[in-house]
Amino acid sequence: MKIVDNKLERFAKDIMTDVEKKRQQIIESVDEKLDEKYDVCETQYLTDAYNYIQNEYKKIDNEKNEILSRTMMTCKKKRLLKREEIIDSTFASAKEKLIQFTKGELYEEHLFTAISKGIKQVGDGRLTVYLAPEDSNRIEKLKQSFNDVEFKAESKKREMIGGFKMVNHDSNIFLDESFYTLLYEQKTNFLERCKLDIE
Repeated sequence: MKIVDNKLERFAKDIMTDVEKKRQQIIESVDEKLDEKYDVCETQYLTDAYNYIQNEYKKIDNEKNEILSRTMMTCKKKRLLKREEIIDSTFASAKEKLIQFTKGELYEEHLFTAISKGIKQVGDGRLTVYLAPEDSNRIEKLKQSFNDVEFKAESKKREMIGGFKMVNHDSNIFLDESFYTLLYEQKTNFLERCKLDIE
């Protein structure tokens, strides 16, 4: 009986050893599979997190660029408005000074000198000189000084401030020496000299 018990004990021990080996193999296999699954999940999680961060970064970058662009446009508009305000103010002041000059004593002498230069510039021929409506009272005096030149007052619809416009009908030459034209021709030069150009 003792032999049978020993055999049974050895048999049970062998079975238990096999069971333990099998159990160990199963545990190792499960651990391996869990590790693989964990690695896959971790990689997926990290990839998702990276993609999310990159997408959010792009959104932030786009928002930043939009804000910068809007701010730059707003600043540019403000600069343009300020520039226009400076130009309008400067030229309104210059225009007022020219109007005051046309009412002063030196203006008539200036007008005579300028017309003399203008006649030389356009050359001989049938000439007509157009004056500002406000200078119509000077026409008779000018006719006495410049024989053979026709003088007319310009239409009130056309702003001149002062000065004159001259036409040589024979050579089709037109000369505009009106203060209005001379003043507003200075706008471009004014922008360049004062560095008020905005790109």
